[in-house]
Amino acid sequence: MPHVEMYYFQSPISNEQKDSFGRELAELIERYFSVSYRKVSLHLVPVDGSRWGEEVVDPIILPNIDELQVVADYLE
Repeated sequence: MPHVEMYYFQSPISNEQKDSFGRELAELIERYFSVSYRKVSLHLVPVDGSRWGEEVVDPIILPNIDELQVVADYLE
């Protein structure tokens, strides 16, 4: 079953917006991976922008950069 873990800069996003985003993402996963959206789990992880490099880029992104489907322009 698909599980998505998404790190993002802390921002004023409401619980309602998080729920809406989650539903839409689960529907995309359903369409592309042929699995019911009800089988998708999502973990949104807010990260302070000043700690982005040490908490996300260095331990998660860079070791896997060759496997990323999309690479952020600040990494190119």
